[in-house]
Amino acid sequence: MEENRAFAFQGGGCAFVPRLLEAGVYTGAAVPDEEELVWRAGRPKADYFLFHCIGGALKIVCRQKEYTLQAGSVLLLGGKQAVEVAAQGERRFTAFRFRCQKGKPPIRAGQVYKRPVGRLEESFYTALFAAKEPPELLACHQLNLYFALLTYEWLDAPEKNERKSAAASAYEADIRKAVAYLQTHLEEKIQMSELARELHLSERNFRKYFTEEMGVSPKAYLQTARLQRAKELLRTPGQSISEISESVGYYSQFQFSRDFKKEFGLTPSAYRGGAEISRTEKAINQKTK
Repeated sequence: MEENRAFAFQGGGCAFVPRLLEAGVYTGAAVPDEEELVWRAGRPKADYFLFHCIGGALKIVCRQKEYTLQAGSVLLLGGKQAVEVAAQGERRFTAFRFRCQKGKPPIRAGQVYKRPVGRLEESFYTALFAAKEPPELLACHQLNLYFALLTYEWLDAPEKNERKSAAASAYEADIRKAVAYLQTHLEEKIQMSELARELHLSERNFRKYFTEEMGVSPKAYLQTARLQRAKELLRTPGQSISEISESVGYYSQFQFSRDFKKEFGLTPSAYRGGAEISRTEKAINQKTK
């Protein structure tokens, strides 16, 4: 039988405690001035901006310095400076404004961090999309906690990315072409062997270099991209769930529902139901103002 044990923990500096002020999820050429934000908690001046590229590529210009973000990349910038954001086509990204209630972000401003989208990101975005406006206090605390945890997750990203093989780095441009192709052909039945052939790579090397560059296999990346796109479509009326599943490359609605629930913790119908309730409540609130 094991003995009883006690642990003593020593503080290691000031923890980072953020307060999210504004969050927006965007698709297309630029950040519209009047774009409807997913979640908002007032508009005081922000200490920082944070941009997270979900799909495609994103160009950000700040103080005459240009940053290019690929899918999975994160950039932190000071909140008291002008920032220009440009994207094209099916590019999708999130933008955050926040203040520091305690401590400072663990990631450095002006440095691009990159890591594959994981469960923590999915949990954060699921909670973000489910938040009502105005958000309840518990939802605010939950989102702030997720956001703080994510900054520590992103902190390790540059070191991990430096471990890419020299061969993978040599084929980085080709892998980016493959990513762009996958993002713009989600509805098609894609054969990785054919895509590898187009890049003049063996299928084995293509999978290897893709995984080293993106952090996930081509198949896993494609599935995540399809489900992310489906999640966006489910938030807007007009298409049935079966039509959405086909539009993102699923020809079995059962498999689509199964993968969606495994990825986000909700069935497509349950997720859509929550989004519709949120829109209805928002419309009622606007009418009563």
